[in-house]
Amino acid sequence: MGRLTDRALEATLRLVNHPRPKTRRAAPALLALLVALLWPPSLWAEEHAVKQADLPTPALAAVQQKYPAGELTGFSRENDHGAILFHARLKSQGKELELRVSPEGKIASEATRVALKDLPPALAKTLAASAWAGWKIVAAERVVQGGNEQTALLEVMLQSGKQRAKGWFDKDSQLVRSVRK
Repeated sequence: MGRLTDRALEATLRLVNHPRPKTRRAAPALLALLVALLWPPSLWAEEHAVKQADLPTPALAAVQQKYPAGELTGFSRENDHGAILFHARLKSQGKELELRVSPEGKIASEATRVALKDLPPALAKTLAASAWAGWKIVAAERVVQGGNEQTALLEVMLQSGKQRAKGWFDKDSQLVRSVRK
Protein backbone atom coordinates (compact mmCIF):
# COMPACT_ATOMS: atom_id res chain seq x y z
CA MET A 1 0.00 0.00 0.00
CA GLY A 2 1.08 3.56 -0.55
CA ARG A 3 2.30 5.82 2.23
CA LEU A 4 -0.89 7.97 2.16
CA THR A 5 -3.12 4.91 2.33
CA ASP A 6 -1.12 3.50 5.28
CA ARG A 7 -1.44 6.78 7.19
CA ALA A 8 -5.17 7.00 6.52
CA LEU A 9 -5.64 3.41 7.68
CA GLU A 10 -3.64 4.06 10.86
CA ALA A 11 -5.69 7.19 11.59
CA THR A 12 -8.92 5.27 11.07
CA LEU A 13 -7.77 2.46 13.38
CA ARG A 14 -6.88 5.04 16.05
CA LEU A 15 -10.41 6.46 15.75
CA VAL A 16 -11.95 3.00 15.96
CA ASN A 17 -9.99 2.17 19.12
CA HIS A 18 -10.49 5.56 20.79
CA PRO A 19 -12.14 5.16 24.24
CA ARG A 20 -14.86 7.81 23.87
CA PRO A 21 -18.31 6.19 23.41
CA LYS A 22 -19.48 8.65 20.71
CA THR A 23 -16.40 7.94 18.62
CA ARG A 24 -16.89 4.18 18.99
CA ARG A 25 -20.38 4.50 17.56
CA ALA A 26 -19.09 6.66 14.72
CA ALA A 27 -16.15 4.37 13.97
CA PRO A 28 -17.97 2.03 11.54
CA ALA A 29 -19.26 5.05 9.60
CA LEU A 30 -15.78 6.57 9.50
CA LEU A 31 -14.29 3.30 8.32
CA ALA A 32 -16.96 3.01 5.59
CA LEU A 33 -16.24 6.59 4.52
CA LEU A 34 -12.51 5.88 4.35
CA VAL A 35 -13.06 2.75 2.25
CA ALA A 36 -15.37 4.67 -0.11
CA LEU A 37 -12.82 7.45 -0.53
CA LEU A 38 -9.92 5.09 -1.17
CA TRP A 39 -11.83 2.66 -3.40
CA PRO A 40 -10.79 3.17 -7.03
CA PRO A 41 -13.48 5.05 -8.99
CA SER A 42 -13.04 2.58 -11.85
CA LEU A 43 -14.78 -0.01 -9.64
CA TRP A 44 -17.82 2.23 -9.06
CA ALA A 45 -18.83 2.41 -12.69
CA GLU A 46 -16.92 0.45 -15.27
CA GLU A 47 -17.16 0.20 -19.03
CA HIS A 48 -14.99 -1.97 -21.22
CA ALA A 49 -14.97 -3.07 -24.84
CA VAL A 50 -16.52 -6.41 -25.76
CA LYS A 51 -17.08 -8.36 -28.98
CA GLN A 52 -20.42 -8.64 -30.72
CA ALA A 53 -20.56 -12.30 -29.68
CA ASP A 54 -20.47 -11.19 -26.01
CA LEU A 55 -23.82 -9.37 -26.29
CA PRO A 56 -26.84 -11.30 -25.06
CA THR A 57 -29.08 -12.34 -27.97
CA PRO A 58 -32.02 -10.11 -26.88
CA ALA A 59 -29.75 -7.04 -26.62
CA LEU A 60 -28.29 -7.55 -30.10
CA ALA A 61 -31.73 -8.32 -31.54
CA ALA A 62 -33.11 -5.04 -30.14
CA VAL A 63 -30.32 -3.05 -31.82
CA GLN A 64 -30.74 -4.86 -35.15
CA GLN A 65 -34.53 -4.47 -35.02
CA LYS A 66 -34.28 -0.72 -34.36
CA TYR A 67 -31.63 -0.19 -37.10
CA PRO A 68 -31.77 -3.15 -39.52
CA ALA A 69 -29.54 -1.42 -42.11
CA GLY A 70 -27.15 0.01 -39.49
CA GLU A 71 -23.45 -0.78 -39.66
CA LEU A 72 -22.36 -1.99 -36.22
CA THR A 73 -18.99 -0.41 -35.33
CA GLY A 74 -18.32 -1.32 -31.70
CA PHE A 75 -19.60 -2.69 -28.43
CA SER A 76 -18.95 -2.28 -24.73
CA ARG A 77 -20.32 -3.55 -21.44
CA GLU A 78 -21.09 -1.12 -18.62
CA ASN A 79 -21.40 -2.04 -14.97
CA ASP A 80 -22.81 0.99 -13.20
CA HIS A 81 -23.18 0.09 -9.51
CA GLY A 82 -24.38 -3.40 -10.39
CA ALA A 83 -26.68 -2.44 -13.29
CA ILE A 84 -25.41 -4.06 -16.49
CA LEU A 85 -25.96 -2.31 -19.84
CA PHE A 86 -24.46 -2.99 -23.24
CA HIS A 87 -23.46 -0.17 -25.57
CA ALA A 88 -23.74 -0.69 -29.32
CA ARG A 89 -22.16 1.91 -31.60
CA LEU A 90 -23.34 2.06 -35.19
CA LYS A 91 -23.69 4.16 -38.31
CA SER A 92 -27.05 4.50 -39.97
CA GLN A 93 -28.10 6.87 -42.75
CA GLY A 94 -24.94 8.94 -42.29
CA LYS A 95 -25.45 9.33 -38.52
CA GLU A 96 -23.28 8.02 -35.69
CA LEU A 97 -25.37 6.47 -32.91
CA GLU A 98 -24.89 4.71 -29.60
CA LEU A 99 -27.61 2.58 -28.02
CA ARG A 100 -27.50 1.51 -24.36
CA VAL A 101 -29.38 -1.78 -24.07
CA SER A 102 -30.22 -4.04 -21.14
CA PRO A 103 -29.32 -7.75 -21.33
CA GLU A 104 -33.06 -8.40 -21.81
CA GLY A 105 -33.16 -6.20 -24.93
CA LYS A 106 -34.76 -3.04 -23.56
CA ILE A 107 -33.24 0.12 -25.07
CA ALA A 108 -32.37 2.40 -22.16
CA SER A 109 -31.11 5.32 -24.24
CA GLU A 110 -30.18 6.34 -27.75
CA ALA A 111 -27.52 8.96 -28.43
CA THR A 112 -27.00 10.57 -31.84
CA ARG A 113 -23.88 12.61 -32.53
CA VAL A 114 -24.64 16.24 -33.42
CA ALA A 115 -22.20 18.19 -35.58
CA LEU A 116 -21.06 21.40 -33.87
CA LYS A 117 -22.28 23.43 -36.85
CA ASP A 118 -25.79 22.02 -36.29
CA LEU A 119 -26.12 23.14 -32.65
CA PRO A 120 -29.00 25.54 -31.97
CA PRO A 121 -28.03 29.25 -31.85
CA ALA A 122 -29.83 29.58 -28.49
CA LEU A 123 -27.26 27.22 -26.97
CA ALA A 124 -24.45 29.71 -27.65
CA LYS A 125 -26.45 32.42 -25.85
CA THR A 126 -27.12 30.14 -22.88
CA LEU A 127 -23.45 29.18 -22.58
CA ALA A 128 -22.28 32.81 -22.94
CA ALA A 129 -24.48 33.78 -19.98
CA SER A 130 -23.29 30.87 -17.82
CA ALA A 131 -20.20 29.91 -15.82
CA TRP A 132 -19.02 28.23 -19.04
CA ALA A 133 -18.63 31.48 -21.00
CA GLY A 134 -15.50 31.09 -23.12
CA TRP A 135 -15.36 27.29 -22.81
CA LYS A 136 -14.96 25.27 -26.01
CA ILE A 137 -17.65 22.82 -27.10
CA VAL A 138 -15.80 19.57 -27.79
CA ALA A 139 -18.70 17.29 -28.77
CA ALA A 140 -22.48 17.08 -28.62
CA GLU A 141 -25.10 14.32 -28.71
CA ARG A 142 -28.88 14.23 -28.75
CA VAL A 143 -29.90 11.71 -26.07
CA VAL A 144 -33.34 10.08 -25.86
CA GLN A 145 -34.11 8.04 -22.72
CA GLY A 146 -36.25 4.91 -23.03
CA GLY A 147 -37.53 5.75 -26.53
CA ASN A 148 -39.52 8.73 -25.23
CA GLU A 149 -38.83 11.69 -27.56
CA GLN A 150 -40.23 14.01 -24.87
CA THR A 151 -37.15 13.26 -22.75
CA ALA A 152 -34.67 14.23 -25.49
CA LEU A 153 -31.76 16.29 -24.19
CA LEU A 154 -28.72 17.77 -25.85
CA GLU A 155 -25.59 16.51 -24.06
CA VAL A 156 -22.72 18.93 -24.60
CA MET A 157 -19.11 18.19 -23.65
CA LEU A 158 -17.12 21.34 -22.80
CA GLN A 159 -13.47 22.06 -22.11
CA SER A 160 -11.41 24.97 -20.80
CA GLY A 161 -7.72 24.14 -20.45
CA LYS A 162 -7.59 20.93 -18.40
CA GLN A 163 -11.09 21.40 -16.97
CA ARG A 164 -13.92 19.43 -18.53
CA ALA A 165 -17.66 19.51 -18.03
CA LYS A 166 -20.88 18.07 -19.41
CA GLY A 167 -24.15 19.92 -19.64
CA TRP A 168 -27.58 18.58 -20.57
CA PHE A 169 -29.91 21.06 -22.24
CA ASP A 170 -33.62 20.85 -23.06
CA LYS A 171 -35.25 21.68 -26.41
CA ASP A 172 -35.14 25.40 -25.52
CA SER A 173 -31.37 25.22 -24.80
CA GLN A 174 -31.96 25.67 -21.06
CA LEU A 175 -29.58 23.86 -18.72
CA VAL A 176 -31.18 20.84 -17.06
CA ARG A 177 -28.13 19.49 -15.20
CA SER A 178 -24.36 19.53 -15.36
CA VAL A 179 -21.24 17.72 -14.17
CA ARG A 180 -17.69 19.07 -13.89
CA LYS A 181 -14.78 16.69 -14.11
